[in-house]
Amino acid sequence: MKQLQRLATLPGVRLAVGMPDLHPGSRFPIGCAIAAEGIYPALIGSDVGCGIALYPLSSSASRARANPKKLASLLKGLDDPWSGSTAEWLAKYGIERSSDFDKDSLGTVGAGNHFAEICTPERIVDASAAASMNIAQDALYLLVHTGSRGLGASILDSPHFAEYLVEHDYAVKWAVANRDLVAHRIKGCLSGASNLRDGYEDDEHPHPDSLDKIIDVTHNSVTRHSLTVEGQTSELWVHRKGAAPADKGVVPCPGSCGDFSWLLQPIGNGQHNAHSLAHGAGRRYGRQVMHTGAKINKSTLTTTSLGSEVICMDPDLLIEERPEAYKDVQCVVEDMENQNVCKGVVVLRPVVTYKMGERGAGRK
Repeated sequence: MKQLQRLATLPGVRLAVGMPDLHPGSRFPIGCAIAAEGIYPALIGSDVGCGIALYPLSSSASRARANPKKLASLLKGLDDPWSGSTAEWLAKYGIERSSDFDKDSLGTVGAGNHFAEICTPERIVDASAAASMNIAQDALYLLVHTGSRGLGASILDSPHFAEYLVEHDYAVKWAVANRDLVAHRIKGCLSGASNLRDGYEDDEHPHPDSLDKIIDVTHNSVTRHSLTVEGQTSELWVHRKGAAPADKGVVPCPGSCGDFSWLLQPIGNGQHNAHSLAHGAGRRYGRQVMHTGAKINKSTLTTTSLGSEVICMDPDLLIEERPEAYKDVQCVVEDMENQNVCKGVVVLRPVVTYKMGERGAGRK
């Protein structure tokens, strides 16, 4: 809260909103939306474009739920550089330039709280909204949470307003392309298991349209919105650092490894929450705190209390990302529902959560 209160005093800041997943960052808080007359790049942070996307995997989840370990064993090579043409892939997103991050990072999840999670509906709360997205009770889905993989950090020093906006939009597009490529690679891993994917071909010249993406939400960005603050309506720049936009339709709100995730429908006029929602459970404890206390047997952390599997070959990250590190996502959702800013649509149950393989741990 102290970090958020300090942000509220910056010149030009008109509104500072903390979400229920608010927690301290290294300099600025995570889980907030800041509406200002100008742009503060540091408030968005280095991972510009970070977000979460949802994709269909299979019309039947029964075999996957019955044997998560076998499903996890199929996810290989996801930290290796992609063997396809990154230039060709990026061109499909209107990106005609190259960066130092394309070859080794495009199509990879990364570290920290990023993940790719195979999941299935545990409960459909709003059948009509779920049906409009073609979400079915016994189907298998993929959540991908990752961003611009270092590219965003490289634009923080852009000296001019217009230049920063151009680079910001580039990083946002790159991050979308990255999430889609992660999904493509995971679908490719499953392509040999006929019961786990529906008609997806890992072809030589893949196209993002074949992913049938359901949702893609960016929660680290800055966008322009009309807001009324203290009776005055004006166009303001809403900086989201770990906050999902509430004006783009249904948004994911994931829990920790081994917890449920939610799909939420934003409601209300967006004025008192700056058109934003929580982007997840939010950390309860810092990473260093998770290494204190009794010694943890890391082998016990790869199978969760829900029976899902966690793939994380970095032992430190496995400890830092265990469920106890995060707030209860159910409480986060209830807090927002009590404020009449969203309503639940679907509860998703994890089957396999991919954090980092052996190569990713070796490249840290």
